[in-house]
Amino acid sequence: MERVLPLLRKYLFLIVLIVVILGVTAAYLEGYRVGPGIRLSRVGTLTLNLPAGATVYADQILRNSTTKAGAIDIELISGSHSIIVSIPGDYPWSDLVAVTSGKNIQLSPILVPNKPDATVLTDSARTDALNAIASTTIPSKTNPLRLEGGCAAVYVSNNQIITDAVTASGCTPPVYLCIDGSCASTIIYSPTIKLSAVLPYPGRQDALLVGLGNTLYAIALDPRSPQFFAPVLGATNPIFGVLSNGTLVVHNDASVFSIKL
Repeated sequence: MERVLPLLRKYLFLIVLIVVILGVTAAYLEGYRVGPGIRLSRVGTLTLNLPAGATVYADQILRNSTTKAGAIDIELISGSHSIIVSIPGDYPWSDLVAVTSGKNIQLSPILVPNKPDATVLTDSARTDALNAIASTTIPSKTNPLRLEGGCAAVYVSNNQIITDAVTASGCTPPVYLCIDGSCASTIIYSPTIKLSAVLPYPGRQDALLVGLGNTLYAIALDPRSPQFFAPVLGATNPIFGVLSNGTLVVHNDASVFSIKL
């Protein structure tokens, strides 16, 4: 014992250091990070589906830059985080994301090009587009757009875009329509200019294309701040429609063209 005590004293610092390193490593592997107040907090994960060339900021700090299309994961401590996605040639997308410890959130940012590609349509393609435009109407409460996997009914009433939660069997309405399990009609957008078009955003279930005057805009269904809103295109006298395959088509004066988003 007399020999052991001096050895313990001699190597005590090293033993404590090893224990601390092992403890920190174990906490890190379990998903804990240093949070506010210099305390350990278990992280959550934000998964973003992005194209190549995207730059991601979390709380104004650069977190990732993509070199190829696909999903990326960002670890964040529990709480609300400002997320910004920037891509050359697109309007920046931003959102306020609530992260929960040990949970995963998956998002697909709405990426709208500054100058969308337009293709002039002729012959049968022109005819199909004109037929689609002619049959396009503003959605109503009795004939709404069904988005969010069919769990949100979107319509216009008194020049306001409103969304109702669909509570049919198998439907889980989006969180912005419900509080503590109680769902209610929610005003998505209330413009001062008369709505000329309300269309589903091609390839998405969480966004709309909205016509106001001579301009078409993209808008997120989630009305919580910061609600995404960006111009898509402007024209002199546009009328909009969507083909059965989801392609946006526009009739402007004598021209008919499709828009790639």
